[in-house]
Amino acid sequence: YWQVTLNNVKEVQAHGGAVRAISFCPTDTFFCTGSDDGAVKVWDFERGALVRLMPGAGLEVGKSHRWDVKHCEWHPTNALLASASKDGSTKLWDPRAPREAATLHQHKGPVNKVRWHPGGGHLLSAS
Repeated sequence: YWQVTLNNVKEVQAHGGAVRAISFCPTDTFFCTGSDDGAVKVWDFERGALVRLMPGAGLEVGKSHRWDVKHCEWHPTNALLASASKDGSTKLWDPRAPREAATLHQHKGPVNKVRWHPGGGHLLSAS
């Protein structure tokens, strides 16, 4: 990752597949990543260290979704993440909880993007 001065601070081997999504938490120094390996992870920017993998219910260890994670985004005001996957699901995560808070199956194909309304009251997903 980089400083504002464009100095490379640290490089982190984050996933076993290509990282397709990254989003800063608006309230602290955490950020999330989503990857082709099916995992959503939360990181501490200042330490450059993994905080936790978001484990999906009923999935093999190390997986958050059954297939590639296409996008992830922090809620603008709450400790909540949304992730979108090639498996057609959108998941909501409380980073402190042992499993996802909810799984939405509203698309027939891959979900490519999720976006919170700036006020936080709505979530869009695109397939």
